[in-house]
Amino acid sequence: MDHPVDLTGPQATWPAAGLRLWREATDHVLGLPDSWHPPPLQGDRGLREVLGVILDENPDDVLVTSGVRAGASVMARTARSFSHEQPSFTGTVAVLRSCRREVNLQSWAELLDLRRHGGRTGSAGVIWLTDPWRNPDGATLTLDDWSRVAAVAQTHQVVVNEVYRWFGKAASRPAHVWMTGSLSKLAGSGAGLGWIRGTGMDGLARRQHARPSLFWQRCWAYFLAHGGLELLIDHTVLPTAEASRAFLDELVRVAGTEYCPDAVAGSPFLLLPVPHATTNEFVSRLATEGYRVGPGDDFLARSPSVRVCFVGVSDADARRAARTIGTRLLADASFKAESHRAEGRTGGGARH
Repeated sequence: MDHPVDLTGPQATWPAAGLRLWREATDHVLGLPDSWHPPPLQGDRGLREVLGVILDENPDDVLVTSGVRAGASVMARTARSFSHEQPSFTGTVAVLRSCRREVNLQSWAELLDLRRHGGRTGSAGVIWLTDPWRNPDGATLTLDDWSRVAAVAQTHQVVVNEVYRWFGKAASRPAHVWMTGSLSKLAGSGAGLGWIRGTGMDGLARRQHARPSLFWQRCWAYFLAHGGLELLIDHTVLPTAEASRAFLDELVRVAGTEYCPDAVAGSPFLLLPVPHATTNEFVSRLATEGYRVGPGDDFLARSPSVRVCFVGVSDADARRAARTIGTRLLADASFKAESHRAEGRTGGGARH
């Protein structure tokens, strides 16, 4: 193999044009005499107006944060309980558990089951979902799901993490729902800029202990208002979608559809099942062959699996990785099936 392939989701990089625009933004903001003043509680008005255009939101309903996890810590102080999707990114779960005594992990079906929520008040708890492209399996809410979200939001505070909105089709925000996101998936985890949007942001703003500096907010406002978002999308989102399609096409060709029946081409990541009790061995074996993947356990997966992410991966590397992973999945599945047959022949099979 000529070079390793990192499928764990490395940091997004910046195009040269984006770096030039950022330097221009900092030069501009340095010329504003009040840029080192404390920022307004809800965020710089100019930035909220830019985000309002991008997110199709009233600027008065936008709260500037330093990221999704920072927003989660603010929202955790508003409810007695928190119900969080599973599988999912564990960073928000860790933040919520540090603020609350208990976080309930549930599937979307459980979270959106109207029978579970009937008769409760809006203070009963907060429900956390992700759309589009839930990390790690790429699940996206359907129209029926969104109708249930709107119904549940009548009695509970529903929060939808939209951090991958530019990698898929972003949904319109239903009434009473809060949406939260950041620029970390476009500009790297050090981007230090996020938001919560919905009604009641002035109240949340008073609960936020820290926020990006006014200088930082104005730099992002200038960058986004002068085409920076489009530069980052072209550099990161479009190649990621192409690599995803290439990987899925090759995996289906090699291993069939049984290993990814719910996968959607273009998703930034996929969650692939592996034989029972061999997840870590499977991850280690791929690493020795030059392919880094993430264990599903790291994303609260309910069954043995590995997560592959296509950020920063070329089409050619994606296809090569799919051939190797698909071949290994088939080999392990065949070994598992043969082991089960051997158990049956030696009396270790089904009881009568």
